[in-house]
Amino acid sequence: MDKPKDIAKKQKAKRAKKFTLMMVQVALLAALLFFFGYAAFSTMQEIAATEAEIATLSLSIDGANQEAERLRADSEYRQSEAFIERIARQWLGLVRRDEIIFIIED
Repeated sequence: MDKPKDIAKKQKAKRAKKFTLMMVQVALLAALLFFFGYAAFSTMQEIAATEAEIATLSLSIDGANQEAERLRADSEYRQSEAFIERIARQWLGLVRRDEIIFIIED
C-alpha cells in the first residue's frame, strides 16, 4: 500500500495538473475572446467607415442630380420661343413688326 505521504503527493500532483489544465483553458478562452472581440471591433470600424463613405457619395449624387436637373431645365428654356426672342432682342436688336422703336438721345 501507498504511504499517506505518497498519496498526498499524488493528490497534490493531480490538483496541480488540473490547475494547469484549467489555466490553459482560461488562457485559450481569453485568447479567443480577444481575437473575436478585435475582429468584431475591426468589422464595426469598417462598417462605420463604409457608412460614412456612403453618406458622402449620396450627397455627391444628390448634388449631381440637382445639377443635371438644372441643366435639363436650362436646355429646355434655350429651346423655347421666349429664349430665342430674348436673344434676338438683346444681342441682335430685333423687334417685332408691330412694335415701335423710340430712340432717346441724351
